Amino acid sequence: MKTKYIVIVSLLLCFIVLITSIYYINEKKSDAYELVMEYKTFLEDATEIQLRKSVDSNTCVRFSDEDLIEIWRNFFDSAKFTYIKKIDNTKQNGGQKTIDFISANNIFTFQFFEDNASYIIIDNHLFSVESNAVFPFDETYTIATKRNYTIDLTN
Repeated sequence: MKTKYIVIVSLLLCFIVLITSIYYINEKKSDAYELVMEYKTFLEDATEIQLRKSVDSNTCVRFSDEDLIEIWRNFFDSAKFTYIKKIDNTKQNGGQKTIDFISANNIFTFQFFEDNASYIIIDNHLFSVESNAVFPFDETYTIATKRNYTIDLTN
C-alpha cells in the first residue's frame, strides 16, 4: 500500500514538473516572438537605419532615405522568424553585422550572421530567418555608401 502511494505521488510530481516545463518554454517562446513583432512595428516608425559590418566596426552607414528603409520593411514583412534559443550574446563579437532601427525616441538594435543558414539575435534571443528575399544588409549598405552616408565612429 505504501509503495502504491509513493508511485502515485511520484507520478503526480513528474506530471507537475512536465506541465510547468512546457508552460515555461512556451512562455519564453511567446516573449521572444513578441520581440520580433515589436521590431516589425517599430520599423514602421523608424526614421533612420544605421548599419555596421561588425559589432566592433569603426565605420558605419546611416541613412534616412525612405526607399532604403522600405527595403527593410518589406524584408521584415515577408520573412519568417523561428525562435531557436536564448543565448549569451556577450560572448559573440566581431563578425556579426549590426543593425540599428532609429526613431525620434528610441533605438532598436539587433545582429545578423550566417552559418549554413541566416540568423538574427534580438535581445539575446536567437532566431533563424527564412525569406525569399535576400537579407537587405549588403544591398542597403552598398547604396548608402554610394550616397556618401558613411560615418567614421572613431571621431
